[in-house]
Amino acid sequence: MSVFQRLRSLPIGDILHRGLLYSLVGISGWGLYTMGAVHLDILKRGRGALAAHEAQNLSESEVRIISDYLY
Repeated sequence: MSVFQRLRSLPIGDILHRGLLYSLVGISGWGLYTMGAVHLDILKRGRGALAAHEAQNLSESEVRIISDYLY
C-alpha cells in the first residue's frame, strides 16, 4: 500500500492534525538551533569585549608605570 493510498483512507482531521504536529516539531527544532546559535554568538562577542577591555586596562597601566619611572 502506497503512502497516497493510506492518506486517502484517513479522515481529513487526522491529516490536518499530523500536518500541525510536524509543523510544530519543526518550529521547535528550529527554535532550539537558533537559541544555541545566538547563545554562542553572545559568548563570542563577550570574550572579544573582555579582551579589548583588558588590553585597554593593560595599556593604561603600562603608561602609568612608564610615567612614574620617567618623572
